[in-house]
Amino acid sequence: MSTTNGNPQKSTNTASSEDEDKQARIALQRIITMSLLAGLCPAIPIPFLDDMALRFIRKRALRSEFERQGLRPGRAQLDVFLQERSRLLGCLSSILIYPIKKLFRKVSFVLAVKDCVDAASWTFHTLWMVRHAMVKGLFSNADLGVEVDALRGLRLAVDAASQQVDTRPFHQMWKRALGASRAWIRQGGRALGKMIRFKGGRSTAPETVERAVQDVEPLDIGEVDEVANRLGEQMWAERGYLRAVERAFETHWARYRAASASPTS
Repeated sequence: MSTTNGNPQKSTNTASSEDEDKQARIALQRIITMSLLAGLCPAIPIPFLDDMALRFIRKRALRSEFERQGLRPGRAQLDVFLQERSRLLGCLSSILIYPIKKLFRKVSFVLAVKDCVDAASWTFHTLWMVRHAMVKGLFSNADLGVEVDALRGLRLAVDAASQQVDTRPFHQMWKRALGASRAWIRQGGRALGKMIRFKGGRSTAPETVERAVQDVEPLDIGEVDEVANRLGEQMWAERGYLRAVERAFETHWARYRAASASPTS
């Protein structure tokens, strides 16, 4: 007669761990894809549309991650998290900076790739840490509340963790992916800008760009899925890096919560 010496609790824990890994792998691919779209925004050759597209793609991706965990932050709460400036200030700044920015990108492909990687990096790390906070129960509807600055602490912890972690492995990986083809970045930026314009987005009307961005899909932009799949495989093989990002976030989130609970805070 055969006997089973298996530990039910161990089996349950193993199954739970495997499910977490499966969900994390799916999330990684999703977040990489949105980060790639964000990374193409600096390559959009249309004045003002590049910055607006980046802002609204980030807002769309951030809102989506919250909603996947059953949280529905308000528009103003997302704006505070993303630290959006007033439209007037943003437009004045863009008027002054855009010609210089465009010239440098045209002259130096290295600078163009850096802008794209920086945009993708901020988007990726932010989305990954926000998702981690919700999946692990560190941030919930109770934290969201109704206050307009309810996400401020989350942003502070994300920023602090991003400064602590050595992001060079990430940047090197993405530089190789994005820098391998000058033509792909240029074509991707043009395609993204064209798609936003096709869907009604106008650089003189931010609200139309925001609506258009909601309908842009990765399949609309050539090779985004292919590049995202390669990056997904590479980054999943470097899960130690992702765990380091998560640990750094947890440390700074705990510090923020402790400081907030202090009577002297």
